[in-house]
Amino acid sequence: MAGAGAGGISGAVLDAVDRRLLDLLQRDFPLNARPFAAIGERIALSEEEVLARVRRLKGAEEGRLIRQISAIFDTTALGYKSTLVAMQVPQDEVDRTAAAISRHPGVSHNYQRNHAWNLWFTLAVPPDEDLEASVQALVDEAGGHPYRLFPALRVFKIGVHLAMEGAGDISPIDSPQGGRPTPAAIPNARDRAFIRELQEDIEIVPQPFARVAERLAVSQDEVIAWLQQAKAAGWLRRFAAVLSQRQAGYVANGMIVWRVPEDSIEKVAAVAAALPQVSHCYQRPSYPDWPYSLFMLIHAKSREDCRAIADNISQATGVSDYVILFSTKEYKKERVKYFVSTQEVMTSKSHGLYSEAQRYMPGGVNSPVRAFSAVGGEPLFIARGEGPYIYDVDGRRYIDYVLSWGPLILGHAHPQVVSALKEAAERGISYGAPTALETELAKRVVEAVPSVEMVRFVNSGTEATMSALRLARAYTGRSKVIKFEGCYHGHADFLLVRAGSGLTTLGLPDSAGVPQGTAQDTLVAPYNDLEAVDRLFGENRAQIAAVIVEPVAGNMGVIPPEPGFLAGLRAVTKAEGTLLVFDEVITGFRVAYGGAQALYGVTPDLTCLGKVIGGGLPVGAYGGRSEIMAMVAPLGPVYQAGTLSGNPLCMTAGIETLKVLAQPGAYERLEESSARLADGLRTAAEAARVPIFQTRVGSMFCTFFSTERVVDYASAKRSDTDRYARFFRAMLASGVYLAPSQFEAGFLSLAHSEQDIERTVQAAEAAFAGLGG
Repeated sequence: MAGAGAGGISGAVLDAVDRRLLDLLQRDFPLNARPFAAIGERIALSEEEVLARVRRLKGAEEGRLIRQISAIFDTTALGYKSTLVAMQVPQDEVDRTAAAISRHPGVSHNYQRNHAWNLWFTLAVPPDEDLEASVQALVDEAGGHPYRLFPALRVFKIGVHLAMEGAGDISPIDSPQGGRPTPAAIPNARDRAFIRELQEDIEIVPQPFARVAERLAVSQDEVIAWLQQAKAAGWLRRFAAVLSQRQAGYVANGMIVWRVPEDSIEKVAAVAAALPQVSHCYQRPSYPDWPYSLFMLIHAKSREDCRAIADNISQATGVSDYVILFSTKEYKKERVKYFVSTQEVMTSKSHGLYSEAQRYMPGGVNSPVRAFSAVGGEPLFIARGEGPYIYDVDGRRYIDYVLSWGPLILGHAHPQVVSALKEAAERGISYGAPTALETELAKRVVEAVPSVEMVRFVNSGTEATMSALRLARAYTGRSKVIKFEGCYHGHADFLLVRAGSGLTTLGLPDSAGVPQGTAQDTLVAPYNDLEAVDRLFGENRAQIAAVIVEPVAGNMGVIPPEPGFLAGLRAVTKAEGTLLVFDEVITGFRVAYGGAQALYGVTPDLTCLGKVIGGGLPVGAYGGRSEIMAMVAPLGPVYQAGTLSGNPLCMTAGIETLKVLAQPGAYERLEESSARLADGLRTAAEAARVPIFQTRVGSMFCTFFSTERVVDYASAKRSDTDRYARFFRAMLASGVYLAPSQFEAGFLSLAHSEQDIERTVQAAEAAFAGLGG
């Protein structure tokens, strides 16, 4: 494999310090107040340099080489009961069955292997649950296929260390004496709370255990003391980093099963456990139709390497009756979530918070689509975000493709943005007076967006569009406006006419409370239909002030403009003395640095912006030619004001976000990742014979469950929303967070790695298979 010779890493460039750091993180993560400083002392690095390197090694540019840094608990010592399960599933039902199996929170690994027993998964259940009953219930739910239980009878080796400094072989961390595992004292309620928190990925900050302590409402010293006690009690095997084996070049997953006489098991196991390439070695039950009792797992660089290792063991022991079961598809691979039972999932913290929220807020939410009305179930309540992930209040992690509905193009909690915000907040959070920050962000917008010579900042996209159209009416002396079906331009009264987005999601034709006369000057045409626009101009000569359009529709799903549509709008508005207004609240700095107008080469008169230019904080803006913007107060008669407009925190987040986006290669990386995801989703749907129409422009995408091309509001509404809802729920169960509506856009960030996209496509394969053709 390319790159494997230099430390065994595929696609990553590591120096000697990186390799030493990775070895230390896997073996001996310090349990003290400043662990990264302690690691730095051992390799002559500052704390800041260690943190920077770890963030890079967990980041997208290195392919997320470090998967997680957390406590690694001993399943049996915690009182959990676990087993490996094999199933015989008809080939055309494997994906559907695997998807059902993977939804169980106790399933950590789920693979298809090349054998008649073709689906293999591990299940662990808490001390108060019956293991065999849980397996039976899960198998019944998944289709009732034949299965066998393979609990560990003796453990000879468990745990791996991907040696970065040497030859790159796998070597053991935990190698217990062979014997039947016995549980330690069962954790009490307080212990369980600690376990829930510490099994999650720590934050890469100077004092990560202080963050854990905050969530547990204890001191940092108490967290560290608990970890040390847990290690002494046998609950904690180690606190360490887990690396991505595929990123390290170990792409062949082979489970070797041996038919060994009882009196020879220890001999063969000893030979196998001594090999650095063998990561796990167990004695498990045999059956009349399954004579193999010794199981070992090998992660190698190729299938040929796996076969060579098996041959070496056979020659050394004289045992030749074995079979290698290679992994052909990975459905789920994650750490066991301890003390999160199926019942707890159904009565989660999110459920309790949602019930409480409905007492105090309409529908329990502050924006309608968040209520999951279109996809069923209840909304997740989110505790935090990091990079491409969000974590709900129950500790579950999801790959996030909503990204706060588009603004987080750098991912959650980008260090550069967060650092700048902290400094800005310390100087004061609002002044109600001009700052240099407003000018700096305005300058960046003007330099980037072709149509903008002057810009006014506001607090939301709704403010931006209503203000821009007020300005257009004043500039032209006309009152009528053309908008397009399914395009949502905020919730101003005169724009809530066939407005897509949440209105389509909820099945509302328009909004109650909007007076009939308010919208009488709003004309509507189908998106991508120039002939309809021409007819409206013919019927309303010299009366139309503006045509407002999303250059890429993002509120009825993602619908690109047909060739010539935007250019046609530019031509007709110029001929008619009408202003063309691009609503780039979503597309601005999202599909290209200069927005959709730069991507398509069509320059409007006015542009509305939001989302990305605030870096995740509330912001909006409108801008255009200087002679038009000169009509805005205090220069002109068009009044618009806002107490928090140009807020220093919003300006800071926007400036730092645009700084990162302006770096060479940023949009090329977004384009590559987005194309890989869209192509993967399309291929997965085709394989499952599920009809979809996949759209994408830059890092915006949408999967329409439709048998036809989707080009406008009418064709979007003919999509199968029930099927989308089922797809959404299956993806959510697999740890992928999509927009909870068929009619919303999905988004990628610079934080999404190739591995994240691969996991998403694998989840989609199972989800599509569950939908049927």
